[in-house]
Amino acid sequence: MALSLLITNSYMTTSDYLEVTFFKKGNFFSSGNGVLRLRGDNLILDEALDRTGEHHEHHLPLAQIKDVELVKKLFSKKLVLKSRSRELFENLPGSDGITFEMGIKKAQYSKAQSFYKALKLRHSELIIRS
Repeated sequence: MALSLLITNSYMTTSDYLEVTFFKKGNFFSSGNGVLRLRGDNLILDEALDRTGEHHEHHLPLAQIKDVELVKKLFSKKLVLKSRSRELFENLPGSDGITFEMGIKKAQYSKAQSFYKALKLRHSELIIRS
């Protein structure tokens, strides 16, 4: 419910965001939902905090991201971000400091592929400009 409020109450179109899930730090059985957006040289994670529609926005500068992977296994699909420093992901739920993994629902996988390509392209352009 909170995730749908994030999407419907914003200016985003369907090609601008990717719905993701993640496990909360220290509790494998507690998961969270969010929306991942690419804006300029930043990746933004809108984390849904509860069912009231409240959310917290995490800004991740692409320059501080070391690598991005889209992983597809038999029963799981996920987007994996790897950081250049521990500080970037320290406030993200479920992050181990250097790596942040977000699950992708099966129905979202083709959209995730498009989002991943756009993210990799933007990341590569940023590296070339540096």
